[in-house]
Amino acid sequence: MNRVLGGIALASLFVVGWAWQSALPPQLSSHVQAMKKAQTLRLTLSVLPTGGAPYTVLLEYAKPGLLRIEGPTGFVLADGTTVFEYKKADNAYSESPQDAGALTTQCLQDPYWAWASFFLEDGKLFKAAKQGSTRNIKGNVVTEFTIERADQASSITMYLDNKLGVARGMQIKNAKTDAVVIATEIEVGSEPPKADRFKFVAPEGAKKLEAPAAGSATFQQVTALINRSCMPCHSATSLSGGYDLSTYEGVMKAVVPKNADASALVRSVRGQTAVRMPQGRPPLPQAQIDLLVAWINAGAPNN
Repeated sequence: MNRVLGGIALASLFVVGWAWQSALPPQLSSHVQAMKKAQTLRLTLSVLPTGGAPYTVLLEYAKPGLLRIEGPTGFVLADGTTVFEYKKADNAYSESPQDAGALTTQCLQDPYWAWASFFLEDGKLFKAAKQGSTRNIKGNVVTEFTIERADQASSITMYLDNKLGVARGMQIKNAKTDAVVIATEIEVGSEPPKADRFKFVAPEGAKKLEAPAAGSATFQQVTALINRSCMPCHSATSLSGGYDLSTYEGVMKAVVPKNADASALVRSVRGQTAVRMPQGRPPLPQAQIDLLVAWINAGAPNN
């Protein structure tokens, strides 16, 4: 197991030539391979939003299909069969069955993107890359790479630790995130995690939120969700991806009644398509995905 500590001050040392590459540069490929070979990954992330207060995230991944991400507002835990989401402000948590989309949704969020190779294939992440300057993060020499993302139309600057061969952090600037993320602690493990490491324990006094039962969700609720999360991109005038979700008829083109798992609408918000929706915005909370699933599995009524 490797364990390193570092700070967040960045000092440029020298600049090398830029060249876009469709194949991954060797150093970036080494990071991907290190993530693939690792059995566990633990990070302490310092997130520094532009114009906002810094905060800390504790991220822990393990194979197969285990994760825990804990921040100031709560945590998400996947134990291999179930995903638990806890909201501190409400002192409440939800449960949902775990599938591949659940991991994708979590690890493709902007602050964690640099380490998504732990679970995801290269094609879901990297469209192109170019190598840039070498920098120093409080004694840790890193190489800068500008990455064109495959999961959304944006790019990030990733800092690869030259000694460890894995990402030390990144700079993100897109429609919803403008921040520097630095891993102040990194642990890459080659042994399976302890059996109880990803066991869910409800916080004291926390209430469980029940998922909507099939038949209880209405199209009126779905419309409100779509208006908040999918507009104006999927309107009659924009037709992003060929979908107009402003009408019942338009929504039904993205739905297979009584089969949420096969519905493009659900697959896209779960991160099971080339680009997770809503693009450029935070992933939908599990409770909202559950609402879509319940409505579709009830036959997608126009109610």
